[in-house]
Amino acid sequence: MTESVIKPFLCESLGNALLQNEWEKWLRAFMIYLEVEDVKSVIQKRTKLLHLGGTQLQTVAYALPGAIVEFSEADQNDVFTVLVDKLTAYFSPKQNSTFERHLFRKISPEEGETFGKFILRLRQQIQKCNFGSTKAEIEEICFKDKIIDTWVSTELKKKLLEKEHTLNEIIEACQVDEEINKQSQLMQSKPVPETIHKITNLKSGKIGDCGRCGRPGHREDSPMCPARQVKCSRCSRVGHFARRCRTNLKRPYPHSNNKEAIGNPKRKYVHRIENGNPEGNKTIQRNCFKIDSDEEYEEMMQCRIGGADVSLVIDSGSRFNIISQDDWLTLQLKKATVLNVRGSSQNQFRGYASDQILNVICIFEAPISIKLNAEVIASFFVIEKGRQSLLGRETATKLNVLRVGLPINNIEFVPPFPKWKGVRVKLTIDPYVNPVKQPMRRIPVALEGRVNAKLEEAYKLDIIEPVEGHSPWISPMVITFKGNGDIRICLDMRQANRAILRENYPLPTFESFMTKLKNARIFSRLDLKDAYHQLELDESSRQITTFITPRGLFRYKRLMFGINAAPEIFQRRMEELLAPCNNVMNYIDDVIIFGDSKEEHDKTLEQIRSIFKDNNVTLNNEKCSWETNRIKFLGHILTDKGIEVDPDKTESIRLFRAPKNKEETRSFLGLVTNVGKFIADLADLTEPLRELVKKDRKFTWGPTEENGFQKLKSVLTKIPNLSYFNPKNKTRLIADASPVALGAILLQFNDEGEPNIIAFASRSLTDVEKRYSQTEKESLALVWAVEKYYFYLIGLEFELVTDHKQLETIFKPTSKPPARIERWLLRLQAYKFKVIYKSGKENIADSLSRLCEQTPSSCYDIKGEHSILRIVESSAPIPISISEIAENSTIDEEIVDAMTCLQQGSWDSAMSKKLYPFRHELSAIGAIMLRGVRIVIPTTLRQKVLVLAHEGHPGESAMKRRLRSKVWWPQIDRDTEKFVKNCFDCILGSQATNPPPMKRTEFPNGPWISVATDLLGPLPNNEYILVLIDYYSRYMEFKVLRSITSESLIGACKEIFSRLGYPKQLRTDNGRQYISLEFKNYCKSCGIEQLKNVVFPHKLTPMFDTTEYEVLKREGNIVQVSGGGKTLLRNANHLKRVLGETEPADVTNAKSVPIPATKPTPQPAAQFEDQAPAEDHGNSTEGLKLKLVRKGGMWEPAPRC
Repeated sequence: MTESVIKPFLCESLGNALLQNEWEKWLRAFMIYLEVEDVKSVIQKRTKLLHLGGTQLQTVAYALPGAIVEFSEADQNDVFTVLVDKLTAYFSPKQNSTFERHLFRKISPEEGETFGKFILRLRQQIQKCNFGSTKAEIEEICFKDKIIDTWVSTELKKKLLEKEHTLNEIIEACQVDEEINKQSQLMQSKPVPETIHKITNLKSGKIGDCGRCGRPGHREDSPMCPARQVKCSRCSRVGHFARRCRTNLKRPYPHSNNKEAIGNPKRKYVHRIENGNPEGNKTIQRNCFKIDSDEEYEEMMQCRIGGADVSLVIDSGSRFNIISQDDWLTLQLKKATVLNVRGSSQNQFRGYASDQILNVICIFEAPISIKLNAEVIASFFVIEKGRQSLLGRETATKLNVLRVGLPINNIEFVPPFPKWKGVRVKLTIDPYVNPVKQPMRRIPVALEGRVNAKLEEAYKLDIIEPVEGHSPWISPMVITFKGNGDIRICLDMRQANRAILRENYPLPTFESFMTKLKNARIFSRLDLKDAYHQLELDESSRQITTFITPRGLFRYKRLMFGINAAPEIFQRRMEELLAPCNNVMNYIDDVIIFGDSKEEHDKTLEQIRSIFKDNNVTLNNEKCSWETNRIKFLGHILTDKGIEVDPDKTESIRLFRAPKNKEETRSFLGLVTNVGKFIADLADLTEPLRELVKKDRKFTWGPTEENGFQKLKSVLTKIPNLSYFNPKNKTRLIADASPVALGAILLQFNDEGEPNIIAFASRSLTDVEKRYSQTEKESLALVWAVEKYYFYLIGLEFELVTDHKQLETIFKPTSKPPARIERWLLRLQAYKFKVIYKSGKENIADSLSRLCEQTPSSCYDIKGEHSILRIVESSAPIPISISEIAENSTIDEEIVDAMTCLQQGSWDSAMSKKLYPFRHELSAIGAIMLRGVRIVIPTTLRQKVLVLAHEGHPGESAMKRRLRSKVWWPQIDRDTEKFVKNCFDCILGSQATNPPPMKRTEFPNGPWISVATDLLGPLPNNEYILVLIDYYSRYMEFKVLRSITSESLIGACKEIFSRLGYPKQLRTDNGRQYISLEFKNYCKSCGIEQLKNVVFPHKLTPMFDTTEYEVLKREGNIVQVSGGGKTLLRNANHLKRVLGETEPADVTNAKSVPIPATKPTPQPAAQFEDQAPAEDHGNSTEGLKLKLVRKGGMWEPAPRC
């Protein structure tokens, strides 16, 4: 045996009932492995157990106290046995022999089980039973089991099963319990019985006379009655004499054989109901207390049981629901949904004031509702020959049609939206993502009232709550419209989703569902009501859902649509909830129940309803389907015979028309090739069309091509099935837009990388959509395709393929698309996709968009166009109307040409070159062009807009901000600057920009008397250079620093001054290091006078406006690139200066330092004074004033002027 054979022990995924058996199996396999491998050391045994057991077993082992102990050489303790004993005790629940023997007696053969497997189960269970070894032990065990099974009450049984008891202890406990019950009954006061009288006019016979023979002394149901076997000579019926015949009386039912109804035609009876007794097998008698009045009128309650309408009377005196035999037949004829039909019961029922036991045909459960009230599941008892169906007290109270107590008026209470019990969702937030506060998006005035009403409703239902104070996350609110015209409040969570870490919980695959459905015959589909809102968000996870409204900040208290991790979270919670159930599967909130028989299906459905009720899970009954053999699930039709393709998928194939050129023929052949594995003899069928697209062949569509095309089309439309959708496989959605239609194909790739077509789709464009730009059409195709296949794509990562290159950039989260495309992107925020570009030849959806029949489309988003129009209205300057902008745009040649280029997708016109760089941001609404959400102003109105924006003379920057928020046109900044510079009032109010006067600096008498210092950096490696330059000799010292604090500067200065001495004057700028108290005290302690320069705009320290600064800028990176700091210092200090032929090093050190350089060239002396730099007449670098420019991570001087 090898290690790979032993799989890790996944204890967390096993239920408590399976832990012990699975642990024993795994441990047995591990012990065999140790024997095969001949492992002797206890330490190696323990190590191998933890290694092969996996991470889940390791977590349990290290969490158990005393399981992992240190090995002692002296004691030679068996650490392996200690660990095994601890794990065995943990995985083995405490057993009760009495309960195990009860389970043994309950074992019965399962359906399809062989005799050998049945004997094996018996042998496995009997090992836990402990039947005893001696005769006395066996007798005692039998006595104990019989007492516990038949005599003790439920409460006492729970106590006795807590641990093992002897027979004497059980007998004593039963005697004590019996005595306590007797004393408890004596202490209770006995109720005084009261008689309810009913006066009924009997039409024949004296009271006490038999209804069959008319003689006194016995009842008509007595076996002593002589008329029981006598045939009536009047009506020819057996059971009464002719003098007691009442055939002329009006009966409630013409063919009723009920004798009580003959004696009292106005009395209505309810019959016995059999119901299971949870306390044991004792027969308990129940009464139904409905009392009829003599009035003919009786108020009926119209109820809906299992989808069929039934009239019931509320019976507040009984807690049981009664269905007459006629109503039971009605439910069966209407195929009402009934569950768990059974016919056995331990209870007996009789009518009020009657000793006759009522006969129950069967008992069943069914959903019942009254009008718009909530639906509940109730038990019903079918009475043989019953006259009236009754609604019991308990069910009537649950349906809110029976109230106990006084009503409280004028108080309206809205219950909160239901939430699951004990569930709080905690989102994982990435702390490294910076929070984003987005501004509020304006809501149209006409929608403010409806939006406020929606917010109020969500607040009352406990779905949202107001936020007080600061919130780091704020998302904008987006209003969308439902199909019925109502509005829906959504959030733009694109920025917030970047910080929400997904759980990466695997969604179930369709293949795993198919293995469970192989024997399914009956299906039910459950739909949860607003499923996400039923999960409560943890307090720490609500902040990221904060959104801004006109009424302030709110945040969600429930899980919401738009959170990218919501599908995975809900799938995990639902699977945990349904884990105890078999024959059930769910995909997020879509739950399917199935069974190979009605009994198995009903059993599972009853179990799931119980789980949902216990956890407060609410269903949307209007969308649920019950007990059917055909149901839609994940885009497939599940039937009792197998899986069928949804007819909606293949509808688009039927709409193809004949190609009109080679390009369309080639696209059609590409589409056919992708479905080739579904078609036999594909090469023969496509031969005429393949010949048609050859380069040397002229396109001529004749009868041969038409016949081949129609034959291919006929084969394609008769494809029985498309491939199954497998969420585990790589998914690709290809979409394309032509000038007249949209097309999409959903593909998946199997393990071998072969593409499988899941579905086709196409639709034509409306007249308005045809006027969209090509970029907008391609974006619309992607959005429409994703929403078309919502059931496939939600919660999955998929590729979104387009043949429009620009969409790769537009669909990124950081993009700023036009208003219309931005609105579409909001609808895709709950999807996880990546946009991929493929050329038109590779895009097989191109054929669907081009070959789609020109059918009218009802998909035009009129609400979206209205929202874009409202954006235009809000962006227009108030004195200029929308109609004025539109009118001038129609005569503006530049805008008209740009709109033509937008629709055609070609920007070859020279007139629109100024707008070409912004083509991906441009869109049109009517005759008005937009860049994003800003209006493109026509040329004739630009001067008027500038005058309006300059009102109040706000200045150049403020005027630009005004214009950028509303409008745009090419070179708008240049026009704004020119307008401001030509404004006379702005010129008068502007400040003079004359430079301050020059101030001479006194020349020192010798070297190292007056020194200037400054910092250069930061360099690309985040280092700085401290530079000191002597005013007399231009001698330079520098020190590379990693920190530029005052302490670092003082340390560097100490090192330099220790070699060269302290200067008398030290000239610095006003940097924080130089003006600190620490640096001032250092200069004072060293006797140095610190001089500070006056800082002027764009001016450097005077001493550094020299060639030395240029040298530092050009060669500063030598320090961090090649370590050439010494070379830099040498070159700087040995440059020839204006002090004759003396170099700075010679002047400072009073000696010549030999260096590898050419012979000095004489140079005229000059006064070393701070003067304005001279004009550069050649290649000399003397006297240049430079700026520090950083390019590509390197410090360089600015170009010469």
